[in-house]
Amino acid sequence: KKTLSLRLVTRFVNYIFTPIDGAFPISSKKVHVTGHAIDFNHLIMSKNDNGKVVSVGRIDRVKQLDVLIKAMNKLDSKNGPSLGVDLIGPVTDPKYEAELKKDWVNRAQLKFLGPINHTLIFSVLSEYSFCFMGTANSIDKAFIEACVSGCFPLSTNKQALKSVGQNRLKTTDIAE
Repeated sequence: KKTLSLRLVTRFVNYIFTPIDGAFPISSKKVHVTGHAIDFNHLIMSKNDNGKVVSVGRIDRVKQLDVLIKAMNKLDSKNGPSLGVDLIGPVTDPKYEAELKKDWVNRAQLKFLGPINHTLIFSVLSEYSFCFMGTANSIDKAFIEACVSGCFPLSTNKQALKSVGQNRLKTTDIAE
């Protein structure tokens, strides 16, 4: 969103650093794309086709985890219980956490695992088939790490899907 404060700041700074092209909403010669600085030395490729879904990041409304919960509920109603969803990260919005727990039809399949040490991220991600990112206007580093670990990406964010090579999918493909 091109707010007045962003436009003003852009005029008074020499450089603007962003991890991906398009993440900063104002086009400027001052914008420099730096990447996410992912340490691939600890990469462990996922060989799992267990159907488990993971989302890594804080438990907060901005992460739109309710979209994932609604999609999994719909999937469960069509195909029977899924293998579940694990949410990894600190809870920064306890009310939202309670809403997610209440909205999940098959509550036993939803796990809040809390934060993990970042040095373990690749080994943990290798235990999942899918990773979800619901953040609307940016791409989380954890999402990219999950994708390079071999998890298939699930997101409503077209820019995120494009960044991991899934730009051929349509929104309806994901919703169904």
